[in-house]
Amino acid sequence: MTTDAECAYVLRIQPLLAGIDRHQLHLRRWRAAQQTADPGTSTADETVTALRLTPREVTVLHVLGRALTAKAIARRLGISRGYSASACCP
Repeated sequence: MTTDAECAYVLRIQPLLAGIDRHQLHLRRWRAAQQTADPGTSTADETVTALRLTPREVTVLHVLGRALTAKAIARRLGISRGYSASACCP
């Protein structure tokens, strides 16, 4: 039987798990695109274009890849710390 505390915990971590899943998907697509490209001819710009990532998505991926705090992420992306904490790193 599931307790109320366990249900509350699941509700708190579910957005984090969903975000991790999305980031893993992007990273797998990124790596696959780089592996199929001709060595020496593929650039980061070509990979971004092939994956149809927006400039904002690329910026978010770079910031997340640096393992920054929610406060630092918010500062870099120009969003509130509260939004950063809930969207990026709950």
